Amino acid sequence: MNMKKRLRLDIVMTCMLAFEMFFELTGDTLHEIVGFIFFLTIAVHLILSAKWARGVTRAVSAGRASRRSVVRALYAIVLLLTFVPLVASSIAISQLLSGAGLELAFSFSYGTWAMIHEIAAYAVCALTVIHLAMHWKSFAKAWHVPYDPSRRAAIGTCVGVTATIATVAIGIAGANAMRVLALPAFDADDGAESPSSGVDGPTINDKALKSGSTSSSDSASSEQPSGPISGSSSTSTTVTGNCNLCKKRCPLSAPQCDKPYEAGLI
Repeated sequence: MNMKKRLRLDIVMTCMLAFEMFFELTGDTLHEIVGFIFFLTIAVHLILSAKWARGVTRAVSAGRASRRSVVRALYAIVLLLTFVPLVASSIAISQLLSGAGLELAFSFSYGTWAMIHEIAAYAVCALTVIHLAMHWKSFAKAWHVPYDPSRRAAIGTCVGVTATIATVAIGIAGANAMRVLALPAFDADDGAESPSSGVDGPTINDKALKSGSTSSSDSASSEQPSGPISGSSSTSTTVTGNCNLCKKRCPLSAPQCDKPYEAGLI
């Protein structure tokens, strides 16, 4: 594959990555399908880059590698390592895999994996912007974009500043997303803060899911009549906390899907 086709593949990968960041618009199913295709393109990209990686490795071993080649190689390794938690968290929280009966057992809770997924996604976005900026000359050469070679340094500086601004913006967006995930859960009825908040909130769901085998007996015992407690009136129990079975993170007192009912949370 020539350089122009490889750069087209890079552009397609970048567009898919940007598309994946608009989860609220795409929904879970489309998000996971595009994400699966995105991971396949990453695998293709790595296969096509194997020859370059072997060349850089030999050059480094022989002491002939330039500083630019070493920096690009180290940066590519960092970017590749960032994909590891992204792929692992994607598998851990995948609704399609879970619905197909391929749910894998992981040591972390759903909320923890969701947090890892968010952090890794924003990190990959930021690193990808810098990765593309580092190869701006390859894009210009492949598409025959005319520019004055004497102004190459100035163009590189402008590209670097633009990439820095974009990286900072992605970092701010990621920080806001982490802040939302860490916010305490509030009961929708009276606005009272629930005991479970932030990343620890999914422990309610984890306990409910783990106790699926005993949920029927618990519900049967709860239906048995009991005498009223002296000095107090009988009231219905209100379930509080956020539902983390889907990305909507809606309160359990007002769920927006049937998953809390199916999991036995309410």
